Amino acid sequence: MGLCDIFKSVSDNHSCLALTLSAVGAAVLVGFGLSFVQFVLQAFVLSGHSLKKYGAKNGAWAVVTGATDGIGREFASQLAKAGFNVLIASRTQEKLDTFASELQSKYSVSTKTYAIDFSRRDTEAYAGLAAIFEGLDVGVLVNNVGKSHDIPADFHEIPLIDHEDIVEINVNATIKVTRLIVPGMITRRRGLILNLGSFAGAVPSPMLATYSGSKAFLSTWSRALAVELAPRGVDVQLVNTYFVHV
Repeated sequence: MGLCDIFKSVSDNHSCLALTLSAVGAAVLVGFGLSFVQFVLQAFVLSGHSLKKYGAKNGAWAVVTGATDGIGREFASQLAKAGFNVLIASRTQEKLDTFASELQSKYSVSTKTYAIDFSRRDTEAYAGLAAIFEGLDVGVLVNNVGKSHDIPADFHEIPLIDHEDIVEINVNATIKVTRLIVPGMITRRRGLILNLGSFAGAVPSPMLATYSGSKAFLSTWSRALAVELAPRGVDVQLVNTYFVHV
């Protein structure tokens, strides 16, 4: 093979490689573009599912954990406004009673309250919660209760009890409450489970490592559970938030 033939072969190979890389790059850009369009449509254009499919205005209940403040409080209010009876669970009975009275007065719905500290591994407390769920037509579960680090800090400088509380509240409590409610939803072939995630679970967050990891778990778990429960009529969604001022 002469020198000219070698140069021609190299040139042809480079052209093929460049074409292949261009095609791959174009496919990636198209994928990102479609994902962005889907996000905009879902967030700002398309209307969501009617909550009537989950029993709104038909006697069904919505359960909201961590419901007396912030996002959980707003979820409970909006669900009551949509026509659900509401069961709210949080730590402080006095705050629960006050908020329940507000919901009853404003939206003319029935309410139940349950005081529970989700950071405690208290089997009796969960047994009491199960007793309240017994016989309730729960159409919506909002797993809102959560905990983050008080301030960003290096992993090894944060007390172990803080790591344990984050995992217990964000992961274990969510699993336990969901486990109590899912069987009834499957029986009725109707239900919506909303898990509160965070963009910290999508993007690793140094100095918030345990919190970030707990929300990453919820993301993967929610997607897996959604596939598992969809044939049984139960929808599972993850709501990602970031910094929220309340």
